[in-house]
Amino acid sequence: MADPNEIIEKLGEQLSVIGTEAPYKTGIGQTIYLYDYQREGFDLPSIAIGTRNFQLDRTDENRGGQRLSTRARGMDLIIEAAIKGAPEDAQRLAIDMLSDIERALVVKTGAAPLGTFGIRFNTAQILERPAGVDATVLQIIGSADYQVRT
Repeated sequence: MADPNEIIEKLGEQLSVIGTEAPYKTGIGQTIYLYDYQREGFDLPSIAIGTRNFQLDRTDENRGGQRLSTRARGMDLIIEAAIKGAPEDAQRLAIDMLSDIERALVVKTGAAPLGTFGIRFNTAQILERPAGVDATVLQIIGSADYQVRT
């Protein structure tokens, strides 16, 4: 099983296939920022991948009737995709970015299959944009499982 750094790096590798050629629409995979969040000064379009929280004790959980190992861990995944666009286009652009990300997750790239990392995406939302900013940012919150290596 992968460690947190490997999960973030492999996810970045997987999402880097998103270009502007069909079947993709947005080109957000052209620039990937690892261990970060979207912020001023980043190239657009782009994707930033980071984490914020870790779950260290999961011994009270079970899968398929089996308790999890004392080595089982969990982590948040935060993916923020950004693209230039007018406020009136924000919802359409967010849907296009989400569609591109979901499509890229099933492409065979040579990166380990994301299912191996126990990655789940839970929610997606369009972030508020400061006045005058001409970019749409889609934030996806998810989680991934990993085990402490001994």
